[in-house]
Amino acid sequence: MYPDLDQSEVVFVHKLASGEPTARSRALKKLHAFLKQRSEDKSLNEETFKRLSKGLHYAMWMQDKPILQQELAENIASLIDDFVSHDEGAVFVKIFFQALSTEWHLVDRWRMDKFLMMARVMIRKTFAVMSENKWSKEICSTYLSVFKETMINSESNIVQSLKTHFASVYLDEFSKAGTITKAVAQQFIEPYLDILQENRATDFFFKSICDEIFQTLIYTASEEIRRGDLGDVDSDEEDADDIVQLLRIDNPIPCDFDKLGDRLFDIGAQPTVNSKRRQRLYALSKKFKAIVKGKNPQPEPMEVSNQPAISKSKMHKAAERLLKMHEKVHMDREKFKKEMKEMKKKQNDQRIADLLTSIITTKATKKIKSSNKFKPNAIKKKGHIKTSSTASRRHASTSSKGKAAKSSSKKR
Repeated sequence: MYPDLDQSEVVFVHKLASGEPTARSRALKKLHAFLKQRSEDKSLNEETFKRLSKGLHYAMWMQDKPILQQELAENIASLIDDFVSHDEGAVFVKIFFQALSTEWHLVDRWRMDKFLMMARVMIRKTFAVMSENKWSKEICSTYLSVFKETMINSESNIVQSLKTHFASVYLDEFSKAGTITKAVAQQFIEPYLDILQENRATDFFFKSICDEIFQTLIYTASEEIRRGDLGDVDSDEEDADDIVQLLRIDNPIPCDFDKLGDRLFDIGAQPTVNSKRRQRLYALSKKFKAIVKGKNPQPEPMEVSNQPAISKSKMHKAAERLLKMHEKVHMDREKFKKEMKEMKKKQNDQRIADLLTSIITTKATKKIKSSNKFKPNAIKKKGHIKTSSTASRRHASTSSKGKAAKSSSKKR
């Protein structure tokens, strides 16, 4: 049916990422038959899953209608049922999460919700497969190893936002999977305890684990204690393990509170744990121990009394004092505004006076300097007139004397 495996995979990727809804739908239907045949032939490998996962990613990318997005996510998750062995199904889930993480930087805020929903549906389907096989230890270990390699791993290449999203939906989808024993519950909570013990998680991932896993357990148990469902529990009793349990609001998850408290305390006591994380771990451990004793680990909500705490006369007097205080504040504010206005006016007047004084002084100084300034042109012109008249008179007298001398010499 598929003589050229690589070529068939390329065709599937192109059809799954097609802009035509009909082409995508047909390609997905044929993909089920393709995987069934290749699974029977044992010819599937990680490279095949990588190419197909990319095509499935862009099949969701091209789907814009919310209802059809949900149907598509469930259809993609149902591909797990097409594999003959659970090992192939686990590899498909691993490559699916890795492909989602690889393309995550391209997902914009308008498409983010549908891809988070698709991841949640895949988690739900994985738990459903384990539940259908009655939580077989071998099958649970197979799929749990995939979780520990990808999402429940502080050092994996999966983007941190997907890890925190996985933690936020982990218990919700786990609790809906069916009847869960205490041993199974402990098996699926243990990987998060291992992350806390390794102490390599970032502060953000550490906080997410504490809030979404352990604090969620505490909140649920607190709600059940408040309703009176758990009652008083003594950890020394023989049947304490049967009585003490963690109940989700809708779906119960059996859990050993005493063991969780001890583990968290031991992890916090490690010398490599910083003081801030140690305080958080000790606080969680203390709350789990309180649950074992049947005490509510969360503070009780404040009860509001229907009767007034003070009399009406005191209320009226307090209201009058408040009004007087407001009036005084208003008067003081108006007085302050008036004083500020007058002060600004005085400052402006003084500034104008200083400016005028400066202008007058500058002009007077310039006038004095101009009167005392040496004017060579004026002096030259005046001196030129005097000099020329004097010279002409001197010239006239000299010429007359010369003429007189000449005439006297002639007479002689």
